[in-house]
Amino acid sequence: MSSLDADFIAPTPAASTAQKVRPFYWSLKRELWEHRAIWVAPAAVAALVLLGFVLGSFGLPNRVHRAEAGGSTSSLMLPYAVACAGAFIAAALSGAYYCLTCLQGERRDRSILFWKSLPVSDRIAVLAKAAVPMVVQPLAVFAVAVSAHLAMLAWGTIAMLVWNNNPGPLWVHGFPGFMWTAMAISLPYMALWHAPVIAWLMLVSAWARRATFLWAVIPPVMLGVLERMVFDTSHFFSFLNTRLMGGLAHAVSIGGQGETPLRGLQDIAVARMIADPNLWIGLVLAALLFEGAVRMRRLREPN
Repeated sequence: MSSLDADFIAPTPAASTAQKVRPFYWSLKRELWEHRAIWVAPAAVAALVLLGFVLGSFGLPNRVHRAEAGGSTSSLMLPYAVACAGAFIAAALSGAYYCLTCLQGERRDRSILFWKSLPVSDRIAVLAKAAVPMVVQPLAVFAVAVSAHLAMLAWGTIAMLVWNNNPGPLWVHGFPGFMWTAMAISLPYMALWHAPVIAWLMLVSAWARRATFLWAVIPPVMLGVLERMVFDTSHFFSFLNTRLMGGLAHAVSIGGQGETPLRGLQDIAVARMIADPNLWIGLVLAALLFEGAVRMRRLREPN
């Protein structure tokens, strides 16, 4: 190779290489590597529900015949609802534990010293951790629930054929298509609704040296008790109840009142859900709390 050719072939600029690192992507992937319970817990609960469905499938033909004769289809839809609820509860519990330990844990084992030596800012690190309960877990719950539903339909079809029954009515009266649509809308909405709760737990995780659960629970409870003692009101406890349970009521009930469950696609009011001022107030509060978690991660020393 001539000297002219050597001069012409310039090395790749460092800036271009840095752009290919994708720090947010690898930070998020690191969280998934280190915290497998994020998706294992919902999958394990759904697997238990599926096992119960298999063991209880002996009465499936009778339930299908009742639905075909004009009876209630609730007995056919119940296993699907239980799988959804079980996966959601498992994800909520594992997500809360993750939020309480994700920032405190890296200080406790001093791994934060290694991660801070990498070209990843504190803001990107916190956003990657926040994406786990707000993005990854809703996707995991949806994927796990749909997979469990399809497995139930497949097993139900086999069971109907084994007992010399037509499986067609099972797919007509027991197909959870509406449930999938409701989940696809409600899971992202509930993630946004619970954003300030997630941000609060992560802020506590970034600040507390130990006993993060107590630090996350005791101050809000004491504030509510103090309000009750001084003003004889319960506005703060009502706020907490709305923030913890209101997202579910808004997403899966008619009118968002938590009284009558959704019965069809016509009952899903996406515009009303998005226009709710409580959602946007919560997102503003979450942004402030997340920023506090970023600053705490930057300032806090390893335990």
